Amino acid sequence: MHEPQDLRRRATRADVARAAGTSTAVVSYVINDGPRPVAPDTRRKVLEAIEQTGYRRNPIAGALASGKTRTLGLVVPDIENPFFAALAKQLETTALLNDHTLLLANSGESSDHEAMLVAKLVERRVDGVMVAPVGPSIEKIIESAAGAPVVILDRRATDARIGEVTMDNRLMSMLATQHLVEHGRSRHAIITGKRELPTAVDRVAGWHLALHAAALDVRESAVSWASFTKDGGYRAAGSLLDGGVDFDALFTGNEEQGIGALRALQERGIDVPADVSVIAVDGTDASAFTYPALTSIRQPFEQIASTAIERILDPNSPQTVTIESYELVRRESCGCYPLRTPDRAPHIASTHAPTRTRTKGEAMSEDATTRDSILNELDQLEQTGYDVAALRTVSDETHLASATWDSFMDEAQKLPQSNFPYDEPSDLKQIEEQLDADLSVTLDIPGNLTDRLVAAWRGRVCGNMLGKPVEYGVYWTRSRIKEYLEAAGAYPLRDYVPAPDGLREQYELREDNWEQTTLGRIDGSARDDDVDYTLLGLHILEEYGTEFTSADVATEWMTRLPFHQTYTAERAAYRNLVEERGVEEAGAYRNPYREWIGALIRGDVFGYINPGDPAGALRLSYKDAYLSHRANGIYGEQWAAALLSLALSMDDVHEVFARSLDYVPRGSRIHEALTRVHRIRNNGGTWEEALDDADHAWSGYHWVHTVNNAAIIAAALLWGEGDFSASIGLTVQGGKDTDSNGATVGSILGALSGTAGIPSRWTDPINDHVRSAVFGFENSSIPDLARRTEDLITR
Repeated sequence: MHEPQDLRRRATRADVARAAGTSTAVVSYVINDGPRPVAPDTRRKVLEAIEQTGYRRNPIAGALASGKTRTLGLVVPDIENPFFAALAKQLETTALLNDHTLLLANSGESSDHEAMLVAKLVERRVDGVMVAPVGPSIEKIIESAAGAPVVILDRRATDARIGEVTMDNRLMSMLATQHLVEHGRSRHAIITGKRELPTAVDRVAGWHLALHAAALDVRESAVSWASFTKDGGYRAAGSLLDGGVDFDALFTGNEEQGIGALRALQERGIDVPADVSVIAVDGTDASAFTYPALTSIRQPFEQIASTAIERILDPNSPQTVTIESYELVRRESCGCYPLRTPDRAPHIASTHAPTRTRTKGEAMSEDATTRDSILNELDQLEQTGYDVAALRTVSDETHLASATWDSFMDEAQKLPQSNFPYDEPSDLKQIEEQLDADLSVTLDIPGNLTDRLVAAWRGRVCGNMLGKPVEYGVYWTRSRIKEYLEAAGAYPLRDYVPAPDGLREQYELREDNWEQTTLGRIDGSARDDDVDYTLLGLHILEEYGTEFTSADVATEWMTRLPFHQTYTAERAAYRNLVEERGVEEAGAYRNPYREWIGALIRGDVFGYINPGDPAGALRLSYKDAYLSHRANGIYGEQWAAALLSLALSMDDVHEVFARSLDYVPRGSRIHEALTRVHRIRNNGGTWEEALDDADHAWSGYHWVHTVNNAAIIAAALLWGEGDFSASIGLTVQGGKDTDSNGATVGSILGALSGTAGIPSRWTDPINDHVRSAVFGFENSSIPDLARRTEDLITR
């Protein structure tokens, strides 16, 4: 007689061993995947026996044997706060993916209760505890943990005894405040957490930095410290208004405060966003259902959860991790979208702003999804005179989820273009018709050309290396670079960027390269696309001669350049080529980056092989630029090529610059940007005034756009007075695309002054050694590159 299965005794490992014809030890090795190997045939028999006997592992016995319960603890201050609820949900999901369950506890904003909960979780033998602390002190948490693994979330702990997964609160605050500045708001207020919380202090610091960068008043009366709750936001907003603080922009330190502040403003009859633009940090789905829907900086819950659990389960993972990838979720409260009428059900209108997202240590690149391409294309169209208001109103998550590039462009082609005063062709003949230069004129080749070519290559590499540690224009604004350099005793910048230990921890140098590019740490050049393209251009000229075509450039990209070492316009063009779109389409189809700086960084080599013949350099660079760029993107590369051609045959930087303007289409925005800088210089203005003017004239342009970066290059050339160190120093101090601009200006100054004009403090660390991702150029010698360049000169 057989008993029903559910009444049988539980099968044991001995039962499995008998059924498999092996020992219990071998069964244990199979179940635990070690510690000794098991032959494949034996493993198969054990697995079949497990299925046959219905054996199930006893988790309690397993825990006793291994010391692991496969449970994790989480303590949060307020589970009703949507931020902590969303975080807990993601942590539970991630824990399950790692074969762990999550025990959740709510401290109720009490540090004593928090410590008691940690102790209770440890008594349950959890494998680790994650805590979002109530206050700044974590001593009670550490004592209660009694040596169990602990990770602190959402707070800076800075204690070697525990792990920490935190956010760059200053950066989030800066991004939020900068967005309100971009809406034209000038009177800013902030509501944040209690003064003793590091999170709140950091968010106020980021707010300060963003306002300083925008040259706006920072009013201490406009700072309100409150609890991170709806009531805290409600009361703080009321206090600001009752205190007579006049503001048209409000940043709140979390979503709960933002919701409370919206209620207070509405009760006072203040129109959001017409009277006051509002933005918050956190960005759960709750923000989509306020009225108006709340614009926010969304924290990456998935990344926070995976990092925290990795820190618990892997003792070799980094002790302290700062998450720096955030998403700007644009909704109605800031003014990005028209208000919906209250009788319509709100829906999540989450739009990604790639210009405001960065992962630390990751090479800068815009996403290439259809959604991101459409949002960037809207900016591109607006900058070229199109009225995109109608399309922006439907650029929410619902529409973008189903949109294709082609369907979007069908609508975009119907947009009206008006009040656009520029004439910006992309056809070479039409471009040349707009130039003031006599294209038949050439200059003499100097007797020291060999030396100048060596110096041009060296200058490009040194200038590029100088800018790499601070290459991220959203964070490394002009004011922040100055602040950092002054704190390091290195302002004005006349040597490689220093990175002293104490100071480096307070600022965000590029984590993927600062150890190879800062003062005292350099040993040869670090790889960078700003040098890769110069090397690839040299190869193209060696392979095809000056008769190369844009199709030849495409061939060499796909043969010698890794796709993931391309960015923005180049990546878009590369993708189009892989999808077998022709050269004519590669630079235009789904490429909203076609006027960004990527082509300008590729122009130098065409100037190198055309000393004294800027027209020849311009025509060669056109064939290269056209593959990925249009309009100002093309003009930028042509201008760079002309500058190098002139610099190799002239001796005065002011004459070189003035003459280079004749090789830029007079009806273009880049021509206006360059002549504005030139005019300020000629009128006795300062370098700071020139860059302030450029920031104002081209506000809203991406920090790697050709037009605004060309202004920085121009200012460095004109105020650098021909001095190599001063020129590349001013370039990097100017911010935006620091390493690209530094490479261009270094190349020009090297070509002008020769090797004697570059102090040895720049060249000695490089040791003429160039690293590259270009196949065949992995380790190159600068003298050899200069020799090969000179061999291509036919005049």
